Amino acid sequence: MRVDSNFKNELETFENEHSVIAEYIPRSENDYMVTCKIIDHNDVVFEVKTFAGSGEQAKEIVDNWKKHAEEMYPEILSILTQEKS
Repeated sequence: MRVDSNFKNELETFENEHSVIAEYIPRSENDYMVTCKIIDHNDVVFEVKTFAGSGEQAKEIVDNWKKHAEEMYPEILSILTQEKS
């Protein structure tokens, strides 16, 4: 029983320390608000909101973020910090 509760506590700690969250909300038939986040130790360290033109596109964005946030996040930061001429 002790091992189970220790594992549960460690799992909860990990989930609270680092979370990838993505969701979408329909605004109309062809308009969805998509939110993608990274939360670290209960602080939002990255958040992006965008629109999708269909439920299928919104779901694709959410699924991709959940699967690939660790690769996408540094790429987005790199793009945002590149100086444009």
